[in-house]
Amino acid sequence: MTSVAQDVSCPTGPAELSTAARVAEARRRAMPLLDALFATGRLIGNALGNVERLVIDVARDSLSIARDAEALYESAVDAAVTVRATARATPRLTAILKEAATIAATYRLHQTRAEIVGKESAAASLRVLHARSAERVYTLCVELRGPILKLAQLASSRPDLLPPEWITVLSRLQDQVPPAPFEAIQARLSAELGERAASLVLDPEPLATASLAQVHAATLPDGTECAVKVQLPGVEELVETDLLALKALLPLLETLPIGDVRTTLGELIRTITAELDFAAEAQNLAAFAATLPPGSGVRVPAVFAEYSTQRVLVMERIRGARLTTWLDAAPPAERDPLLGRLVESVCRQLLVAGVVHGDLHPGNVLVEPGTPPTLVYLDFGVVLRVEPARRRALAQLGLALIQDDAQAMTRCFESLGFRTASGAPDTLITIGRQLLAPLRSGWTWEGFDAGAELDRVLGAFRHDDVVAIPPEMVLLGRAFASVAGLLAHHRPDVDVGPAVLTALGHALAFSE
Repeated sequence: MTSVAQDVSCPTGPAELSTAARVAEARRRAMPLLDALFATGRLIGNALGNVERLVIDVARDSLSIARDAEALYESAVDAAVTVRATARATPRLTAILKEAATIAATYRLHQTRAEIVGKESAAASLRVLHARSAERVYTLCVELRGPILKLAQLASSRPDLLPPEWITVLSRLQDQVPPAPFEAIQARLSAELGERAASLVLDPEPLATASLAQVHAATLPDGTECAVKVQLPGVEELVETDLLALKALLPLLETLPIGDVRTTLGELIRTITAELDFAAEAQNLAAFAATLPPGSGVRVPAVFAEYSTQRVLVMERIRGARLTTWLDAAPPAERDPLLGRLVESVCRQLLVAGVVHGDLHPGNVLVEPGTPPTLVYLDFGVVLRVEPARRRALAQLGLALIQDDAQAMTRCFESLGFRTASGAPDTLITIGRQLLAPLRSGWTWEGFDAGAELDRVLGAFRHDDVVAIPPEMVLLGRAFASVAGLLAHHRPDVDVGPAVLTALGHALAFSE
C-alpha cells in the first residue's frame, strides 16, 4: 500500500492558534493523507481488473474514508491543547488516526470488491485482509507502546469481538512485547529513587515487559532477591495522547458491530489511568492480601515500601512457573486440585471478599513450587471493589445460571444493566450458560465440545449483539473467560460446585 506517512511537525502549538487557524492547519496536514487514500483507491481498482464501476466505487469510498480521517484529525488537533508536549504528541496522534482510517478504507474496498468476485473468493481474501490489518496494528502497537498496546492486548483476549486472524496476531503482544532500552529504565529508576537506586543491582534482561512498565530482577543491599517494576519513561504523556486519540475514534468505533464500545473504552481509560499509580498498586496488593485466609494456598508478593514510589514498585521476587506452563506440564493429580482452588479463589474474590483482581489472565498468575503448590497473583494495577448489594445481585445471576432458570436469568441481566440490540436475553443466556456450566455441582466433561460451544457463543453475538454491559463486566468478563478457557482445555476431574455454592450463599446472605 502507498505510504501516507508525512512530516507533521509544527512550530506553532495549537494553543497559540485561533479555532479557524487550527482547523486550517489540520486540513493542511490531512491533505497528503486524503490524496494518498484517493490515489490508492484508484490504483486498487485498476489492479482488480480495471472494472469501471468498481473504480468509481473504490474512489468514492476512499474519499469518504479520507473525509472521515480529516474530521477525526481536526477533532484531535482541536482537543490537543490539553495535551502536554503537543509538538511531540501530534505525530503520534497522526500515526494512530492514519492507521485507523487506512484499515477502515481497506475493509470498505473489500466490501465493494466482494460484489464483483463472489462470496467464496471474497471470503478467502477477507481472511488475508484480517491477517494483514492485524499485522499493521501489531506493528503500530510495538512501535508506539503505551495505551494503544494495552488496548490491543485486551482485544486479543476477546474472540467474541475479533476474527481468529486478529486474535492470532494480537495475542503475540501478550508475551512478545519488545523491551525498552535498559539505559532508559535505569534513568527512570535514578530519577525516582535518587541515591537509593545505586543500592539496587538490576539484571539488564527484563523478567517481563508490558505496555506501561517493565520488570527486572534485582537484589537489595542485604542480598534479598526482588522484582523491580519500573514505569516506562515518558509514559504519562503517551497515555494522555493515546486516550485523546481513542476518544476521537469513538464515533467511528460506535458504528461497528462490536458491542458496548463506549462502556468498554470508558473502563479501559479508567484502568489505564489507575495503572500509572504504583503507590495505589501497593495499596491494592495490601488490600487483596488482607482478604486471603490462612491456608488458602494463595498469596501475593510482599512490597518493599522504602524502595517504592508512584512510578517504581519493588516487590518480593517469587520464583514460579506461569500458570499455563505449569498446568500443561503437571500430572492430573496435581493439576486438577489447583484448578479447583483457582475457581474457588475467583468466586471468593467476587462474592465474599469484594476485592477482585482487575486484570486476571493466566499471565498474571504464577504457581510456586510446594506441597501443595501455591497460586501467586501478580500485577495489581487495577482492583475492583464490589459492594455487598452488588455482590448479592451477581450471586442471584450466578444461581439462576447454575439452576438454568431462564426467567430468573432474564430478570437478573436486566437489573444488572445488560442489554442486547433486540432487547431479548437469548445472547446473554447463551454466554452465561457456556461460561458457568463447568461450575455446576456434578458437572462432567462427557460430550463437551469446546469448538461447538465457542461457535454457539459467537453465533449468538452475530445474531443479536450485546450493546450495554455493566462497567465492571469489562474486566470481570475477561476473568471469567480466562478461567472457563482453562477448565475447558484441561477438563479437570474436580467438583467445584460446593465451593461455588458456598460463595453464592455468602453473597446472598446480605440484604439489599
